[in-house]
Formats: sequence, C-alpha cells, structure tokens
Amino acid sequence: MDLRLAEVSITSNPDKVTVFWNDQRLGETPLHKWLPQGSHKLEARYKNWPVKLVEMSADPDKLNELAFEWGYDIVSFDSAPQGARIFLGSEELGVAPFSCPLKAGVMTVRAFMPDLDEIQREITVTPGFKGRVVFQFDYGLIEVESEPPGATIIGPDGSPLKVGGDAGMNQNLLTPAQILRRPGPVQLRLEKKGYQSVTISDSLRAQRMLKLKATLERE
Repeated sequence: MDLRLAEVSITSNPDKVTVFWNDQRLGETPLHKWLPQGSHKLEARYKNWPVKLVEMSADPDKLNELAFEWGYDIVSFDSAPQGARIFLGSEELGVAPFSCPLKAGVMTVRAFMPDLDEIQREITVTPGFKGRVVFQFDYGLIEVESEPPGATIIGPDGSPLKVGGDAGMNQNLLTPAQILRRPGPVQLRLEKKGYQSVTISDSLRAQRMLKLKATLERE
C-alpha cells in the first residue's frame, strides 16, 4: 500500500535553524514540507549549539506542527571606538555594533581592534533577558598632518602604516590621517619623494587627541 503524504510545519526559536530528515537536509526554519505518513526522526542544528533530536508521527489527516526550542538570549555588542571584531572562541560573531542570539550559559567573548589591546570578558547569557555588552578600549587618537600633504607615515618598526591598521588594506597611509593607538610614547616618520624625511614624536594620553604636524623641506 502506498503511503500518504503528511503536511508538516517546522518552526524554531531562534529562526534559521537547519533541519535534517534521514540525513537529508530539508532547509532552514521556518519550513513547510510534505513527509510520508508514519514516524520520523528529525534533527535540528544551529551554529555550535547542542543538536536537537525529535521523533514525530506524521498524520496525513491534519497539519503536523513541530517546534525546536533552545534557551537563548539576543545579546547586543558595542565597542568604543566602534568597529571591533567580536569572537566567541574561534568563531567571529560580528563587527560592533550588532546583535546576535547566544545560547544560555557562561562564556568568554573577545574584542579585537587593530593596533589596540585585545579585551576578554566573561558574560552570562540568561534566556529571555536581552543583554548588552560594551567593550571600552584604552586608546587615543593621533591626527597627523604635513606640508605638503601626501607624505607616507612610517611606524616605529620602520614599516609604512596601512589604511585600516594592521588588518586593513595593503595601501600605505598618507597625510592627513587619523590613527587609533594605545596610550604612550609616539614616534612616527614622514616620507615624501623629493623631500627630506621628518621624525615627529610626542606622548598620547588615553581618550585624548594628539595633533602632530610637520613641514617637509625639499632635498
């Protein structure tokens, strides 16, 4: 006897959970599928969260509804300055500011910003309580100008600074420019073809702006 098909509606909390039936990928929730009548084992996977296994009986005479639930919270992440990359273990969650679902529990998240010290923080995620995590970096802002403009900015290691910092594009940073740096002594060299190089130095304080300006003399 041929098996009849049963209408199955599959939802989850959070959405976009991947559902498998007999090792076959059905898709991401919310889903609307037709399965043969009878008993089925369905598996739900979401990121690195615990896998959910459910056995259901598909009845062809009614709409069969199935919901996968995890204990989780929508957590908002921000950073000062904004733009920090946030990691949970080796997984990059996003670039601040952003929000994402995290499973309930205690975990350590890391915030990374080029040229600034990495920040680690232990957070507790409670289901249903919308949390907010702000990473405050210890930094200052350097504003570099030259006359004439367009000079290449050389760091203390003798290498040109790059647009976007260490993790940025492979393009030299030219004056005028603004640079985020951890507080402390600052020493930079400005170079431009046809002009003598100039070294400028000072001390950068936390949460302050340091303005550095130099005039380049022709060779």
